[in-house]
Amino acid sequence: MIQAHDYEQQTFGEKDLDEFQGPYNTAKVLSAAGKEDLRLLTLERQAHFANRREKLPLVFLVGTPGSGEKLQAEALAKDSGLTIIDVEDVVRKKSIDKSYFYQSFLAECIANSARPLTTLVVGIIEENIKEAAKGGQNWVVVVGFPDSIQQLNGFQRQVQKNTYTILLKSQQQPSDLLDKKYAAAIRDTTELEKYLNATEGYLKVVHRPSDKISSKIKEAIVGFKRHRDQSD
Repeated sequence: MIQAHDYEQQTFGEKDLDEFQGPYNTAKVLSAAGKEDLRLLTLERQAHFANRREKLPLVFLVGTPGSGEKLQAEALAKDSGLTIIDVEDVVRKKSIDKSYFYQSFLAECIANSARPLTTLVVGIIEENIKEAAKGGQNWVVVVGFPDSIQQLNGFQRQVQKNTYTILLKSQQQPSDLLDKKYAAAIRDTTELEKYLNATEGYLKVVHRPSDKISSKIKEAIVGFKRHRDQSD
């Protein structure tokens, strides 16, 4: 049954327990104890997917190296009053929060310039989004996430499937074309763009340089809000 539950989450709830063709197919659960476990699991999955269907009103703002997504986010917060969650900043804060269970692990990741586990990063983001929602903030802009398909998939599994994304693309080139870190970032962003393009209405690409980049970002968010209203 645990395998079936994991299978459901991996397929974003589009498959149900009875479609799982493993040894724990629900039709084979006959004992009283097994049926009780199945009942509890069913309640858990209903709560999980009900939470995912709420569709948190948020926008991811990511960019290729040199696109200046943080500066644009700061300007957006100042002009529009939207809540901005800088992923790098909130993860760093958790790394010095002694009450956080994984504090030392995050601190070690940061000290060694290693990427923290996606599940931890997603959990921190979700916590901050829900905190903003409690404060009456309708829409939230998450900056610097996701930086890869792996991170996006992690968010989809843990929080919600479809999320609006603004991708800032810069024509800036590194001084050293063999810069492996830069090349990897470009590759990850390109793959992410292709992946997001498959979901109509959820991706907006903004190119730099542009003297109207701030207004284009605002227009994208207005379009996302309209799309969400029409989808509800």
